[in-house]
Amino acid sequence: MARHYGDTVRLERERRGLTLLQAAEQAGIGYSLLCEIERGTRPAPNGDLITIRIAETVGVDPVKLLSLALRERGWSMVADLVERSPGFFSQESDCG
Repeated sequence: MARHYGDTVRLERERRGLTLLQAAEQAGIGYSLLCEIERGTRPAPNGDLITIRIAETVGVDPVKLLSLALRERGWSMVADLVERSPGFFSQESDCG
C-alpha cells in the first residue's frame, strides 16, 4: 500500500482494473471528487463513510485507508487509536 491516501486509492483501483468513472459510480461519489483525491489536489475525506465506500470499491481494508486519511489531516493520535481498535468500525453491531 502506498503512503498517501490518494496514491493508495489510485494504485488499488488500477489493480482492480477499474476506471475512475467506474470506481466513482461504485463508491457513490462524484468522478471529479475521486479524481482530485487521487491526484492529491483535494485532501483525504474527513468523513469515514466516504472512506469506507472508496475502500470497499478498490479492495482496501477500510481501517487502513481511514488511518491514512487521519494521518494526512494531522490526526496521528486518532489514527493510532483506529489502528488498535479495528473492530470499532466493523459493520457488525452488538446492538439490536
